[in-house]
Amino acid sequence: TWWASGKAVETLGWTNAKPKVDGKYQTVSLEQRITHLKPYYDQIMQDSEEMYLSRLDKAYKAHSVSLDKSADKGTDMHALLEEYIKIVMKNGFDDYIFNKDENGYVKAFDTWARENVKRFIYSEAYCYDELLFIGGISDVGAEMKDGTYAIIDFKSAKEAYFNHFVQIAIYNLLIEKNGLFTKDGEPTIKLEKPITKYIVIPFGASKFTVYENDKVKGLKEAGLACVKLYREKSLFENQ
Repeated sequence: TWWASGKAVETLGWTNAKPKVDGKYQTVSLEQRITHLKPYYDQIMQDSEEMYLSRLDKAYKAHSVSLDKSADKGTDMHALLEEYIKIVMKNGFDDYIFNKDENGYVKAFDTWARENVKRFIYSEAYCYDELLFIGGISDVGAEMKDGTYAIIDFKSAKEAYFNHFVQIAIYNLLIEKNGLFTKDGEPTIKLEKPITKYIVIPFGASKFTVYENDKVKGLKEAGLACVKLYREKSLFENQ
């Protein structure tokens, strides 16, 4: 809600006095905020009633426009990272050739992966559980150089959030129970070891950042609780 209202008033010249940058709050002075505001304010003062109403209509839709752009960007980056991983799974790191990386993000991921990943186990694999009545697509499974198995999830967010790790934990539950599948439902692999690490990489951040969490037991319990709450809420609302 705060984000959506912020997108609306940004179109009218508003700036946040305490924006969050790379997980830390920054302070923007009143003078800086007024300097940014002035051209918007001067233009608004010259608006006709129709022009001002049009400006408000644009403000009203600003959050939706931003979401659409983020979704497009996220889809593009997901596709690039998926393509990169499949190339490495087929040819190995040493034969890595990738020419579709305008902002250098895939290269940053490649640098991190060479240092930390022994091999990628799967890419864009399907998982499900009939009893929980849920399914999903897990971005990446990897064997790390320390011998642990990890699930890696790419997000278009600026940082990793608790719910991202809970989502991975639910994937973990599904994979542990039934293994992995193609989009047509054909079984592919069952992992040889338990997954003991969750990794979130938010490519919306201003710089390449990796978030890791090894508290898998608690996160899986949280995932089951989320599914239970969702089911009970749905039953209540459909009574």
